[in-house]
Amino acid sequence: MTLLDDLVALMVDRMGLCRTAGAHNIWQLPPGVRPVPVVVLVDELAELYLMADKSEKDEITHISWLSPRTVET
Repeated sequence: MTLLDDLVALMVDRMGLCRTAGAHNIWQLPPGVRPVPVVVLVDELAELYLMADKSEKDEITHISWLSPRTVET
């Protein structure tokens, strides 16, 4: 697995946890259940995309799509 795979899996797990608990974000979860926040900074997403091979581009596109939605919640 790559780092992007791990991040996508983590985000999907956390979204499922929130959905199960009826929470819109991790901050609405009870303290005992709330996961530790993870912050990822990507300086140049476009450069990351341009340097990736075909399989990585799909992962980057998926992460790019999920990231703003995670921040919005």
